Amino acid sequence: MSKSLAYLFVLAFLVGGCELLGSSGLGRVLFATDKPTYKSGERIQTVLVNISRTELRTGACVKSIEGLNDGAWSTLYKPGLCESSQLVLGPGGSFTFSAPTKDLTPAEEYRVTKTVEAGGKSHTIESNHFTLSE
Repeated sequence: MSKSLAYLFVLAFLVGGCELLGSSGLGRVLFATDKPTYKSGERIQTVLVNISRTELRTGACVKSIEGLNDGAWSTLYKPGLCESSQLVLGPGGSFTFSAPTKDLTPAEEYRVTKTVEAGGKSHTIESNHFTLSE
């Protein structure tokens, strides 16, 4: 297991992950980038960790990369048709996704979004915020 992934597992248990299924506590996931800052042109690495007791389904790519400017988020990048490839993550499962930064327009902060299905319902989750440097 990589050092970054091990760190994310620890972080997931400390902060509890993102709540997907309301107050039932069955739908916790962690979706985070491996660094707080990327260089322009570098690929963003995100990991999705299922720390719930239920199976998750998701596509093989990120949904989008969004940028924050003047207090509003907007979509800066959307991948092609790779959402049609479905992944199934059982409890404790994880998968790493990557996305490019080379064509992103300048923004104050960025985040990655992902669509996940749990319990028959679709949810959009967001990564931590990150920045780009030259």
